[in-house]
Amino acid sequence: VQERPCVVAPAAGRFDDNYAKWKKFDADAALLELDNEDTTEEGKTMRLSAGQGSAMLNCEGYTKDREEYDLDQDIERNMGGLKKIIAQNFKDASGLKAEGNELMRS
Repeated sequence: VQERPCVVAPAAGRFDDNYAKWKKFDADAALLELDNEDTTEEGKTMRLSAGQGSAMLNCEGYTKDREEYDLDQDIERNMGGLKKIIAQNFKDASGLKAEGNELMRS
């Protein structure tokens, strides 16, 4: 048995090429592409509801563009902050109500 050393030399520039591909990768575009799978330009479902002084059109299964995707991401990001603010306001209001009830009783 003759032993041979295992020498693996990396391909020249291979790391740099792969890193450059990764730097160019647009994660938002990939997510948008996933969101738009199995959708149509016009949408699959459309509902219209009308009330006194208002009307609402709801469309589902339609293809989103990049601008709409970015707006959805902003809304999703900001909803967490709004939920925290509302929860804090409810907590403050509950405390003030309890304090007011105590003052009314005394």
